[in-house]
Amino acid sequence: GSVVAELVYITSDKQLSCETLVLDYSERIRLSGAEELFVLPRIKDIKLTMESDSQISAGVVVEFEVFGVVYDEVQFVSGVDEGCHTTTREVEINQLIASTSTNFSLSTQLEMPENAKYLTSNSLTSVSSVVSHQNYAEIEGSTVLDVWFQDGEQIKKIQKTIDFNEEIPLLNSQEGLIVDFAFYDRAINISVQDNVADINVGVALWVMESAKTSIIED
Repeated sequence: GSVVAELVYITSDKQLSCETLVLDYSERIRLSGAEELFVLPRIKDIKLTMESDSQISAGVVVEFEVFGVVYDEVQFVSGVDEGCHTTTREVEINQLIASTSTNFSLSTQLEMPENAKYLTSNSLTSVSSVVSHQNYAEIEGSTVLDVWFQDGEQIKKIQKTIDFNEEIPLLNSQEGLIVDFAFYDRAINISVQDNVADINVGVALWVMESAKTSIIED
């Protein structure tokens, strides 16, 4: 993937400026025994070093949270041989029946002055509810967007909260099943000309079915 970093700085002639850096990465993460994988990236730290008067070295530390989903399998035998005593035990099995990884976009209008200069922005998404239905999951939450811009000699900030209720297709899903999820903000696109902000949110969902089964221990 890639990390987009926006650097805001003041030049020697007292002008505020902003530059966008795109840092590509390709990493291998060792994980064994999983049937399916979901990865949640987070920016853990940003380090800036002045190499010279005109060059800055930017280093971004990316943290990956890796989810490995496995199928639970229990083998058991049925029937009792003559003269053999058996003991049974009831267990609860969670089995993965559906999963998906997708993204959705949120849009909001910004109230920026006509001659304002866009500087930088960030967003933070939170999920309040995920409910499974027949062949889809309903996800509710909100995203808080912060946008910084320069208006004359002043730096100002706009903060917008976007509530969302999205239906994510999820084949084999059914009403009332157990849902686990991971999510992260993928990208923010600001259209200065139209005063519109688009936020892309990534989400991974997997649905588990819980069932009680009697197995023969001995």
